[in-house]
Amino acid sequence: MADDQKQKFDMILALRSAAWKSSDARRDAEWRVSLGLWTALGALIGILLSKGFEPNCAVRYGGVFFSILLVVLHYSFARGLQNANRYDRDLADHYDDFLEQEILLPAFPALIDPEWLELKERRKTRLKDNVFTNYSHRFQVLVTLSFSLCLIGVLFAK
Repeated sequence: MADDQKQKFDMILALRSAAWKSSDARRDAEWRVSLGLWTALGALIGILLSKGFEPNCAVRYGGVFFSILLVVLHYSFARGLQNANRYDRDLADHYDDFLEQEILLPAFPALIDPEWLELKERRKTRLKDNVFTNYSHRFQVLVTLSFSLCLIGVLFAK
């Protein structure tokens, strides 16, 4: 590989890495937010179970509204994250395609084998518009829903 090709390769690889790291950092932050939310919900449920708290009608229905609101907000949060991650990953994929066409294919055509092409096709279907197609976001929203249902159950069981 010539020096100018190596320099071009390194620059494109740096741009690709920056796009990927942005998505990765966002994923770390999203899990921290989810774990904090679940901790707060778990603590609230624990407090309601351990104390001699008798909720009145307003508290019960306020708890239902609060639970629904949390699930909707978490879904909205996950959807926004998925869109941002899709942008970063699409950008990283664009740089991958450039590296493949401009550097790998002319210099190392044997690397572009059927497995590479299959991975490239799978990459296109990785992120859809629906939050529930992403296992991570689906899991997070469903755990929030589970905690919310537990909270409603505790409020109405007393």
